[in-house]
Amino acid sequence: MPAKAPSHAGEPSDGRLQLALETYLARVNRREQPAGEWREGLWFPSSGERQACCEGIEPTAANRQALDSHCRTQGHVAVLYGVSVDDLRAVVRARRRAAKPPIARLRHRSPPEALYEMNREARNGGLEDLRAVSAEELRVLSQLPTLPGDDDLTESLEQAWGSAKRLAAAIHYSRTLETSLRYTEMVMSAATAGPFDGERVPEPRRPDVPR
Repeated sequence: MPAKAPSHAGEPSDGRLQLALETYLARVNRREQPAGEWREGLWFPSSGERQACCEGIEPTAANRQALDSHCRTQGHVAVLYGVSVDDLRAVVRARRRAAKPPIARLRHRSPPEALYEMNREARNGGLEDLRAVSAEELRVLSQLPTLPGDDDLTESLEQAWGSAKRLAAAIHYSRTLETSLRYTEMVMSAATAGPFDGERVPEPRRPDVPR
């Protein structure tokens, strides 16, 4: 069932931030749907769901859920609840850190296994950040092919440049975490396997020494 678009104008900002956090996590994990409807095969947000950040996004036959995807981003949810997107990103990161495996549990694993588990959680968190950033920034970058030739494009190009830098930084960070995870995976495999694909080589026989 689509969620009803929230209205929390008189609520304290910390309460709105907590609600924004829960809504974003529910939407990104597909437990909750943005408020809206399908019309002629295209998805559109309700009047309460639609915000200023939705302007310029038009669903097409090739991307029928363009607005649905946008309504699941941190940027849209922040506007929806009237909180800073930076604050929302911070609490999302804090929630992900809190969900990581406790150190006490990792102590029962070998050092390579513990390192792999920590790197895997970091990689997954970086991937979620990349998805969130790309959903927001690609909306801006997708407008570049249709920029009018006779207007002053200074502001539009500055905005696009900022989006490109944020997206590039998120890709670089995610790429670094992925490389670290794969390297740890190789280290763990080497630590758990014996020589020649795990086959134990018999020790050489000592020569008989005459007594």
